[in-house]
Amino acid sequence: MSVARLNIPQLRARIVNAAHFNSQTIMPAYFQTTHLNRVTSKFAGQTILTGQEIEDVIAFLATLNNENLK
Repeated sequence: MSVARLNIPQLRARIVNAAHFNSQTIMPAYFQTTHLNRVTSKFAGQTILTGQEIEDVIAFLATLNNENLK
């Protein structure tokens, strides 16, 4: 079975704000500070991941291939 793979910019866009592609997603926007739901005041105005952390996740995901997923 063939699995469609996202390229690096597509991965980044989905991690930053998955709701841009699917308004019904439950995946949080990891690099967004506005238009969020149920954020406690302690975390208001903060992103879940830093820009560097997002790049680290993307670098890891880019190393995966179908052999790693079996």
